[in-house]
Amino acid sequence: MSARLLLGNFDGTMERLALRVQGEETQASFHTRFWDGEDKLTEAVLEFSEVAAVSFAVNYFDNPLGAELFGLYEILDEAEKARLVRENFEKRRRSFLLAGYDGYDPKDPHDLLNNTEELDRILEALEDYHLYEQQTQGGTYRLLAKSCAVKRKEESHGSVGPGAGTVE
Repeated sequence: MSARLLLGNFDGTMERLALRVQGEETQASFHTRFWDGEDKLTEAVLEFSEVAAVSFAVNYFDNPLGAELFGLYEILDEAEKARLVRENFEKRRRSFLLAGYDGYDPKDPHDLLNNTEELDRILEALEDYHLYEQQTQGGTYRLLAKSCAVKRKEESHGSVGPGAGTVE
């Protein structure tokens, strides 16, 4: 598996994550603060557009300032992109069944949990998507999206802590 570093937001924090679910136009944003290469505190929002899949693998949230960041990467493995989409489809089915989804028929292609139209649509267009991974001290956040933009809010010297600035 290969990856490339997109943003060296090491020694930073992610204070808020937002998802705006709008079908094919779904967006996600990570509200962050990190030290840039010139030792300036930078507030930025990482904006992901046309998000097709999201996965969190986070074991703990021990930082009172937000998730401690270890870099934003693009995973360049095509098989890993497909794996994320398929795993999310299977997790959805498993979760519905664990919660008591009634009347499930594993042989009925029209059953809600067997319908693969959306899954197939995404897999057919997989080359249009990028797999982004924000690594943190507690785990990883993965998003399959068509694009990612870093919107820097302001730069200032100071510590990353309460009162160091807010992102709205």
